[in-house]
Amino acid sequence: MKRFMGMMPSDEVKKTATYKDAYGCKVRIDAGPNGWTVFYVDGSTNYKDETLTTEENFDNAYKVATDNVGPLTPITKGKFEFDVDVDNDVEEEY
Repeated sequence: MKRFMGMMPSDEVKKTATYKDAYGCKVRIDAGPNGWTVFYVDGSTNYKDETLTTEENFDNAYKVATDNVGPLTPITKGKFEFDVDVDNDVEEEY
């Protein structure tokens, strides 16, 4: 997989979720069958290319994120966050 500055190509991302840490800083996780990326509020990332299921890669990324910043809380819908169905390119605002 070819990455650009640590980011996965958009066609590789099959699951994405945004969380906040104990200080309210956002952490985004992107995962797919060929790897994962964790984005932190300061612009830094963690990533790994590994061929697993999307869920296994997502779980691995979540563990790395919580090891780095502590417990994460899903961001509540309705705060201008978007859920994206990457398979159908449908974007819904809550």
